[in-house]
Amino acid sequence: MLSRSEEVARLTSLGATVVRDMVREDGRGWVVMADPAGNEYCVERGAAERGEAPVDSGERELPPIHAADERAMLAGRLDWYRAGVVAKVAGLAQEHATRSPLRSGTTPAGLVKHLALVEDSWFTHGLAQQPEPQPWAGAPFDDDPDWEFHSAADEPLAETVALYETACARSREVASVHDLGHSATNARGRVFTLRWVLLHLVEETARHLGHLDVLCELADGRTGE
Repeated sequence: MLSRSEEVARLTSLGATVVRDMVREDGRGWVVMADPAGNEYCVERGAAERGEAPVDSGERELPPIHAADERAMLAGRLDWYRAGVVAKVAGLAQEHATRSPLRSGTTPAGLVKHLALVEDSWFTHGLAQQPEPQPWAGAPFDDDPDWEFHSAADEPLAETVALYETACARSREVASVHDLGHSATNARGRVFTLRWVLLHLVEETARHLGHLDVLCELADGRTGE
């Protein structure tokens, strides 16, 4: 694996330019670069260069739902992915949780907060037709449609994880009092059922857990489920 300076040199040879050098005297920090089209991204040290032993959390055992009924299978698989989100960021340093090596600016903390919003949007507000809980009800989404991603940078990771776990608990409570065919109508007039919401949340949570896998490995070298 190339060192940070070697990677900067490699990218420069391919036409990229250094926009800002944010490397500190102690070696921490990153280099902001831009490709020929002007898209910016960060180049950081890998775990090996920082002298940190990478963490491998290994595999997590799946719940015993392989032959379960439809509801138990959907809910069990979703809870497995939810637990994976919390496990993936456990022990992640605040600076790594709120920093992005990507041009999109996506951070681990931002993804966790986004997933909390997704839970409340589909279960509490969407399916149960209850008022949006805080912080979503008072969030300035009109001014910043990606507020949940951006605001996570100003909050301790532990608070963001707690927000997510609370949202998941509300979702489970909503799901527990409805059958799979229970339906609601969204703001666009589209009818959806609890079955669809569970399936959608499995897909959404799994997709963003994959993003967390990559971001956390880039941050401190951690791997595993």
